[in-house]
Amino acid sequence: MTKPSKSKNLFGWASLVVSAVPWVVGALSLIPRLAHLDLTFSQVSIFLGLGAVLAFVAAGRGSGRWAFVALFNLVSFFLFNFLLNLQELR
Repeated sequence: MTKPSKSKNLFGWASLVVSAVPWVVGALSLIPRLAHLDLTFSQVSIFLGLGAVLAFVAAGRGSGRWAFVALFNLVSFFLFNFLLNLQELR
């Protein structure tokens, strides 16, 4: 493997890890002893935005498959936004 290939994969995997943080924290907050774990909307936006930027960097460096990760981040952002708005309506 060449060095640019390693770096694009590094950006891509970092994007996946950063994008998964809100989902993992959300799942852990369902456990009664870990109910104090919670992210604000701005924190979720930062994690998903950073994940999207890293995915676009990886895709720009030559691998288009990381663009799907950026799409996942955008869909996740809108899903979180929708769920938070539903929660505020109650």
